[in-house]
Amino acid sequence: MNGNPRMMNWRLICCSAVLFAVQVLLMLPQPRCLASTIYDQSDGTNIAVSSHPYVLAPNDQLSISVAGHPELQSTVIVLPDGTISFPIIGKVTAAGITVDSLTRTLSEKLNQTMVNPDVTVSVMATSSQKVGIVGAVHSPGQYNIQLGYRVLDVIAAAGGLSSDPSVTQATLIRAGTGSTVAVDVPDLMNHGDESLNLPLVPADVLLVQAGTMQQVQVTGAVQKPGDYPAGANGETTVNLLTDAGGPLPDASLAHAQILHQGVIVNIDLSSLRKNIDSSVARIRVMPGDVLEIPEGVEKVSVLGEVRNPGTFDIPDGETLTVVSAIALAGGTVDGSDPTKTSILSLDANNKPRAVTVNLGQILIGKRQDVVVAPKDVVYVPAHSKGGTNLNDFSWLSGPLIALSRF
Repeated sequence: MNGNPRMMNWRLICCSAVLFAVQVLLMLPQPRCLASTIYDQSDGTNIAVSSHPYVLAPNDQLSISVAGHPELQSTVIVLPDGTISFPIIGKVTAAGITVDSLTRTLSEKLNQTMVNPDVTVSVMATSSQKVGIVGAVHSPGQYNIQLGYRVLDVIAAAGGLSSDPSVTQATLIRAGTGSTVAVDVPDLMNHGDESLNLPLVPADVLLVQAGTMQQVQVTGAVQKPGDYPAGANGETTVNLLTDAGGPLPDASLAHAQILHQGVIVNIDLSSLRKNIDSSVARIRVMPGDVLEIPEGVEKVSVLGEVRNPGTFDIPDGETLTVVSAIALAGGTVDGSDPTKTSILSLDANNKPRAVTVNLGQILIGKRQDVVVAPKDVVYVPAHSKGGTNLNDFSWLSGPLIALSRF
């Protein structure tokens, strides 16, 4: 290779310096910390990973040195009251803080009598200490504390929560002082708020309290009536019906009701049979409410001069007219008088009342078709020269009353 010898020597010197720097960095001691992995107990999937510096605790053994001052080299043990003693300084609180924090504290205090002291603190040994966890976890008890143990670590060691995190709260009872710190479990578990993942020291106790599950009661014509969970913002009607196994074949979704704080709200859910994405699917039922799906399909009777007289179902959520009701009965027969077709129903006193409609004019479009209400009787009389009056229908009181009991 040709070139300037001085330039080649300079490049070799630079490369050697870089390699030396890398070697020095690799030889430096790495900070000790606990990497903790928390798993969802239902399927074992990883949901959070956290790494935290070690928090000092009573009975930890520390090595403390000051560069250039071998006389200050000390091996100390954190006392039960959380303090250590160090030459020149005296007592210093160590428990509950990290190694870096203790190093800064010692440096600041020594700086009052020394110039830029270079302090090194190392954890030589940790004693076998325990923290307790009781309440709504799968395996409550005492667990050995490890480097960097925090709230999520002891919850994981106890097998995870045994209750829904969204309604669970916890209280951390501090060792020695008995002071308490509230832990918002929903924010910690669901939203990953690391500020709530508090460090633990030996003899701490975590009390996990399961709240009352927010529920909605689904009753009536569903496959599995019962109580179903609903968040603080409630649950949608379609999800609740799905949880309850769906409606029974004879359920009347058109006449569903929600009992909310003592008030009955009528809702028509019949469109869910055809489209689960309809607007009524998004109606929310709040915790403590009752969703009632009534039993029984609405019916109407068609009697008189028709091919197949009888009682017929009104499709859930749909309306039935005189023309469509007579069509269900096969249409009229010869000798009938459709111009005097009557719709009979019961009044509030269970007395029959009749409304006459001219089916002939409806069929040719001169009059509007008439809606038939559930439990009505459509009656097509035979052709006669005389008129009709209410007494002509007295024999229909029995069928009307029978229909009213459906």
